[in-house]
Amino acid sequence: IAVLSEHVNLQRGVLFTSPEQKAWIDFRRQIQMHRPVVRLPAPKNFAQMLCQQIICTRVFHQVVHWSIVLNVFALCVSFVGQPVWFNALINFINNSCTCIYCVEISLRLTAYNRKFFRDYWNTFDFIVTAGSLLVMCVEMTDINSFLIVAFGRVLRIARMTRLVTNDDTLKGFVATLLFSAASILNIISLLVILLIFFGYLGKAQLANTRFLWAYNHNTNFRRFQDSIRLLIGCVTLDNWNNVMGDLAISGVLCTSTKDFNDCGSPIFSHVFFLCFYVVCAYMIQNLVIAIVLDNFGGG
Repeated sequence: IAVLSEHVNLQRGVLFTSPEQKAWIDFRRQIQMHRPVVRLPAPKNFAQMLCQQIICTRVFHQVVHWSIVLNVFALCVSFVGQPVWFNALINFINNSCTCIYCVEISLRLTAYNRKFFRDYWNTFDFIVTAGSLLVMCVEMTDINSFLIVAFGRVLRIARMTRLVTNDDTLKGFVATLLFSAASILNIISLLVILLIFFGYLGKAQLANTRFLWAYNHNTNFRRFQDSIRLLIGCVTLDNWNNVMGDLAISGVLCTSTKDFNDCGSPIFSHVFFLCFYVVCAYMIQNLVIAIVLDNFGGG
């Protein structure tokens, strides 16, 4: 990772800059990663002043934070076929957390007034909370729609992301990933090109190999789409060494005649997968990590 990060900096010209220039580059990067902070406006009435005082307290943030944690915990412990009493408890926790979110959003809306929606995180919190409230109200009626249930599950999962909006450190991590998105997309494009190259190469040389254990009807080079699916699995290091072994069969384990040959190639199979592993599963992934670390560390 250190070597790749050094080469990334070399391509950007960072290694040839002075300390003052590096500080300026870092300063520009920090500016691009942050948005203007939405300040609390001057209170126009007693209610707005009271709401501003409440949302600025440590207790308020702790209550919201632990409500989110409790909500996430309730989602994680639920299971199929759970008892009626347990299902009622989970629903009570979800509904209670939704009510807490509604109170929180109401206080913040009153405190910020029109400035509330100038922050994207506030807008996201409002959408999640409003959707959760709508689903909770629908679930209390006799309406039982699959779309509503599915939408409610998505919103419950989206509540987990509120842990990000409630923590400045996590916001910084997300901002770093978003700032690195353009470079990561370029790396993904390079990965797609390499997948196509290795996919056609494997299809041309190894397609007729006999099916065994790892190389089978679901994982093979017989068709291009199957080749890409196999290589994507290899990128995640899913059973790639066993596939390599199956494609290296020879001798009595396969049939090799003038008209028919379903043997693999021991040399080509090992060279093919080792090259693919080093280039795609190792260098590409570490290059993504190097880009993120470079942006997070400020170059």
